[in-house]
Amino acid sequence: MDGYYKADLPNGYQIESLADDFDREYFTGYVRKDGTRIVELVAKIKVSGDSFYGEQSFEFFPREHYFVIDTKTDSITQYKSLSEAKEKAPTVVTGLTSLEAFYYKSWPWVIPLTILSIVVSSGLVFLLWFIVIKISK
Repeated sequence: MDGYYKADLPNGYQIESLADDFDREYFTGYVRKDGTRIVELVAKIKVSGDSFYGEQSFEFFPREHYFVIDTKTDSITQYKSLSEAKEKAPTVVTGLTSLEAFYYKSWPWVIPLTILSIVVSSGLVFLLWFIVIKISK
């Protein structure tokens, strides 16, 4: 997964990433609103209604922080450890999706494009098969 990735979140928030082969293991992004970075180094995310949850991952230090952003009130709640997040808000740590999968799910044209490519490639295979049958007779 190389390049620039961007997806819209509720109420004007966006998540963006810049990736290349060198940082594939530590694929992270940042949440921003109105051009301002709100949360950096986001590794996993889950959108639920007007809120979204996430996990920040720091590649140099073996620690993870969790956060909740309520987009209606623009409030951010951060948790410094997994145990704190489980204790105070257990929904924060359940069902988080890695950013790579999240971007693919957030692109509405991926599934129709996949279906179209399968149909076109199947048609080409059938056409080549038909031509080979006609030539061999």
